[in-house]
Order: sequence, then structure tokens, then C-alpha cells
Amino acid sequence: MKGIFDDVRYGLRGLTKNRGFALAAVFSLALGIGANTTIFTLLNAIFLRPLPVRDPASLVALFTTDPGIPGQLLCSYPNYQDYRDHNTVFSSLLLYSALTVNLTGRGDPQLLMGQLVTANYFTTLGVNPVLGRGFREEEDLPGASPVVVISDGLWKRLFDGSPDVTRRTLEISGHPYNIVGVAPAAFHGLSQLYGADVFLPFSVFSHVYPNPGSLEQRRALLFAAVGRLKPGVGIRQAEAAMQSMA
Repeated sequence: MKGIFDDVRYGLRGLTKNRGFALAAVFSLALGIGANTTIFTLLNAIFLRPLPVRDPASLVALFTTDPGIPGQLLCSYPNYQDYRDHNTVFSSLLLYSALTVNLTGRGDPQLLMGQLVTANYFTTLGVNPVLGRGFREEEDLPGASPVVVISDGLWKRLFDGSPDVTRRTLEISGHPYNIVGVAPAAFHGLSQLYGADVFLPFSVFSHVYPNPGSLEQRRALLFAAVGRLKPGVGIRQAEAAMQSMA
């Protein structure tokens, strides 16, 4: 112990002789500790804390691989349709994409975080809106009436938690949307890093995406896919089945 105290005293004397270096060292340590704390907080929020969904252990992410392109790629809408309709390993398969939209009709436009989702998004995840409903199957199709599910935070911020919110509309990027539901307070969507103020069905793709034609392009790998495994199906079995289909 005496040797340790001697080392500490020697170090302190050295630092007092070079105060500029001492300040730089302390500042660097503070930055490092701060960065590590932030990273852990993000990891805890995104990866370690379970999502508030039904049976999260049976949910898996699907990625596209291409020999000519390194890394894991997203999914196109036509590929999703084939996977959804013909797979044998998932009880349900959803698609989503994080995006930003403008809240209009209330003075200056306000930026909102959103998620474009397939109509089975809430049912696949086992998330029940606290008011109203999720999306119906026909609300994925072009020409459907524009509808939106809003977050608990937006409901309280814009509508003071009014119970009649599902009889109101929300103007997004100049288009009126009927509010059909309010998501639970703990649920911020699958894109945990950004969260979501609004959830929009794929029928409004042309309202919110800069290139509406990309929805029909098989090589437009723009969306994240998540499937719920059927009971008794493991990861390796699902992977083999999906590779064969792809």
C-alpha cells in the first residue's frame, strides 16, 4: 500500500508542475467516460431492454444478402409480398421503414418522426392501441383512405389526451389523415433509436416517399422486415427455408 501512495503523491506533484497537461488529461477522461455512458445507454435502450411486444423471443429480422454487395441489406416491397404469401416458417411477416414527415395545418410546419408500416404491424407484434385500433388489411392498398396511428406522446401534446381523438384528423405534409388509434405509452416502434410520433400504412407511400415508383421495384431494398416464427420453428430452419425461397 505504501508503494501505491508514493506513486499517487509522485503523480500529483508531476501534474501540478504541468497544469495544462493535467487539464487536458482530465478533459480526455471525462469525454471517454461520457461517451461510454452514452453508448451503454443506447445499447440498453435498443438491445438489452426487451421491446414491449408479445413474445419478443419469437421475432426475427430478415436481411437480404447479395454476392456483389457486402453486408446485410434490407428488403424490397415485391420481395416482401412473396415472402409473406409463400413462406412456411412465419406465422406473420411485417415490413417497416423509419422516415420523417411534416405536421402541417397548425402554424409553422413541425418535423415528426414516423414509421411507414404494413397493415399487420401491430397485430404481428401483439401491440394493442390504448384507443381505437391498428390498421386494416385494405389500408395497405393504394387508394385507401389516409389513416394514421399516433403515439401516446403526440396524443397528449396535440390533443391533451382527449378520448375523442379517433374522431379527429391530423394534417401531414398537406394531406388530412383520419386518426384511427393511439399506441401504448411504452411503445415507440421497432426503430428504437428514433422512435415514432406517427405510424402510417403503405397505402400513403406516394405521400411520404420522394420516389413513389420504388415501391414496385424488386431491387429497391428500402425496408426492414420482421417475422414471427411459427411455434416449434427455430432460427436455422427458418433461415434455410427463406434462403431457398430467395
